[in-house]
Amino acid sequence: MDIAILLVLLVFSAPAFLLRNTGDAWLIALVCAVGFVFAVEGWISALSPMFAEPFGSRCRFASVPLARECFAVFGGGIAPMICSELLSQFTGSFWPVAVYMIVMAGISLVQLLGIPETRDHDQLTGQDAR
Repeated sequence: MDIAILLVLLVFSAPAFLLRNTGDAWLIALVCAVGFVFAVEGWISALSPMFAEPFGSRCRFASVPLARECFAVFGGGIAPMICSELLSQFTGSFWPVAVYMIVMAGISLVQLLGIPETRDHDQLTGQDAR
């Protein structure tokens, strides 16, 4: 599911801006539904177990949420400032923002593929998945 969500983010970034710029309320609603509901909220709901599963019980409930929330400031907190700067530098064109979104989703996809599989890992032990 995580890979599917990231692929939607990769493929849908540029078309979302094109659909939004049509001014058609139904197409804008489609962009909001797919972009926010499926991609953003789906990704957020997939992150919590994905971050916790590879780690043993000794750090799963304290360290993982702390790291996730601290780095969310860098990943999501400064993204609006970066996108605003891109819009101002490129005279209101959405293409630099779409490329930024695609690059961020691509980096996330590469990192996701590097996370260890936890299917056969005993979650009750203190050992991290390998």
